[in-house]
Amino acid sequence: MILTHKSVEKNLKTITEDNELITGFLAVKSNVHKRSILALSSFGKFIVTNAPFLGKLKIKDTFLATEVESVDFVSEIKMGGPYVHIFMKIKGEDVRFTAFFHPVNNDASVNEMIQTIYKANPSAIPGYLKDKEVIDYLTTKEGIYKLTANEIIVQKYSKDSIEDKEIINVKDITYFDVYPQKMGSKGILYFEINEQARVVKFEKTTEDQSVMSIISGGTSVMFGLGKLANMFSDSEIKVKGPSYMDDDEAELVTEFATKKSMGIDELGNKIFRLTDKNIYLLKKERSGKLEPIEKIPINNIKTYQQLTKRNKDTTVYGLELVTNDNETYKFWNLDYIDWILEELKKLFN
Repeated sequence: MILTHKSVEKNLKTITEDNELITGFLAVKSNVHKRSILALSSFGKFIVTNAPFLGKLKIKDTFLATEVESVDFVSEIKMGGPYVHIFMKIKGEDVRFTAFFHPVNNDASVNEMIQTIYKANPSAIPGYLKDKEVIDYLTTKEGIYKLTANEIIVQKYSKDSIEDKEIINVKDITYFDVYPQKMGSKGILYFEINEQARVVKFEKTTEDQSVMSIISGGTSVMFGLGKLANMFSDSEIKVKGPSYMDDDEAELVTEFATKKSMGIDELGNKIFRLTDKNIYLLKKERSGKLEPIEKIPINNIKTYQQLTKRNKDTTVYGLELVTNDNETYKFWNLDYIDWILEELKKLFN
């Protein structure tokens, strides 16, 4: 069996009961079951299967969410990407499932499984999460950042256990922004706690994106400012987003860009951001904060077109904008030019 969404979903249907639906699944390693699929069904039942390269799925174990006596989780960055360790006590037995970095795994499935257990058996909730709900989380080099309505709980994976590191009151966050790193699925969260700057390099699991999306640019596809803003909107944070943007402004595409098609400008730390109101060229300051160099209102754009430049075996794509007052702007080295053009087309229709 090839570990793809389509293949796993198809094979899981062969082992479910009538009217039973699979609501989420993860490819995992386990201290009990080794390489497995951990699936959650609409019956509140967990199913552990094998994950054969050849042959059919076979059920190795099942248990109900109500039978999980305790559950907690932590994540870490390993070679290739983030790993999520889920610690459960099931019918008196300690089991650790590890969701490794793979296209079939995503943070939404981890959260759904954890929350299903917490709702079915509140006594399974660890003490520090009593009366709290994990909205989402980030896997960082410093550890896992668990976001709840009023706190960010920072923890670390240490010697097969969870080590507490820090608690951040979200009301103390006075600024935040998020943008991609240059490679893979990594992102940068810049935020200020009582105006003191902090830069957090994080990774997300695949969020149902393809392998090629991960390879070709990761975070700009998978985890943008809008996702973080939605996470924070469920919390008590008072800041809506970066101060250079309007509170109701929606990010559409964010990626690296340059002003020149070839040359030294390619080494600059400049970010292209398309929103539903503006196009920004942003410069990364030493602190990690993004500051706008250029801001072009969408309603001031008269024409736009793709630019293409070929040099030996290299093809570079860019975007040219002409404003209503006949100013011309060019942005180069845009890996997601097709996506940008698609979003611009929607805005102008």
